[in-house]
Amino acid sequence: MPEAPEIETLRKEIEEYGFLGKKIIDISVSDRRSINIEKNKFREAIIGTCILSTERKGKNLILNLSNGSSLFIHLKLFGRILATKEKILSSQLTFSFDNGYFLCFSQLAFGAGAHLLSEEERQKRLSELGLDALSINIADFKTILPKRGKIKTVLMDQKTISGIGNTYSDEILFLAKISPERQVLSLNDEEISAIYKSIGYVLNDAIKNGGVTLDDFVRLDGLKGGFVCKIHNREGENCLACRTIIKKIKLGGRRTFFCPNCQV
Repeated sequence: MPEAPEIETLRKEIEEYGFLGKKIIDISVSDRRSINIEKNKFREAIIGTCILSTERKGKNLILNLSNGSSLFIHLKLFGRILATKEKILSSQLTFSFDNGYFLCFSQLAFGAGAHLLSEEERQKRLSELGLDALSINIADFKTILPKRGKIKTVLMDQKTISGIGNTYSDEILFLAKISPERQVLSLNDEEISAIYKSIGYVLNDAIKNGGVTLDDFVRLDGLKGGFVCKIHNREGENCLACRTIIKKIKLGGRRTFFCPNCQV
């Protein structure tokens, strides 16, 4: 699933491609499940508007429109957004712009797509998410950590911290040298600070490299992300730090990778 770095990459690229201020002149909806209201109402509300600004919170991309509403976008596991000069016929949702470009959404599983929200609905949706992993400060990070739960599970809880998923939680804990199985209550201040610093370093490094492609994520131009995982999905390989064999376990139903020597 695309996490904060992948969504931030797409957000920045939408601006870099020059979509801000460009009028939406048509919308094609081939899969009704990709939107949250009736198709004709969706089209009528958006056609003729333009994207004024972009936002991201957690794994969500928000396009703020000139009519005061917003498109709240979540790609779930395999969703893609491509910027093209020709319409992709297999796309489930396509926005046509007056600059000749299309934003094409494809591989949208149930629950993925673009939801048209009023300002009140947008604020409510944002309030349901935890503090964003890329903007949280150390004081807030320490405050919001629950007293119970394993640290990896806590990092992935979108109502506690939004934007970190299965991939980057492994990378963050590897850099911080903390076992994913550690109980939050067992962490001292130095270890909590190490995790906080690792969040910023790992996520920003991933953004600089255009995110990571493990499954189907691609950038707006169709290219894969350039971030290379050091621990995630590397079961049986040697740890880059100590050469110990990397282990895989199930934690909260999710595949979890760690070094049993480095991470304590």
